[in-house]
Amino acid sequence: MHAVLTTWRILVERDLDRLAQLVEIRVGAAEGKLPGGLGWYVVQTAPDALLALDLYEGEEQAQEAAQRLVPAAISLLSETIEFLSQEVVPAAEIRLIPKPHLP
Repeated sequence: MHAVLTTWRILVERDLDRLAQLVEIRVGAAEGKLPGGLGWYVVQTAPDALLALDLYEGEEQAQEAAQRLVPAAISLLSETIEFLSQEVVPAAEIRLIPKPHLP
């Protein structure tokens, strides 16, 4: 299993749920046509930042998705979010670092 990790900057303040719906409607439809897709998630990592995590059965499918989806997202959402970075990695290499719980 491989993942496509993409970071974005939010350009227009809006409710995160509405932004997620916009991404799902505009980009999710394109992703649904890609082979090997297992699921995708969008996490708000800062007030103005998003991390998209897309999971695929194999590296070839993840590479193909990375090449197709970012240009589609940029053309559809360029007034809402700005592309920052992208990488394709084995899903097992993703490490989530929890925030320390502060009293």
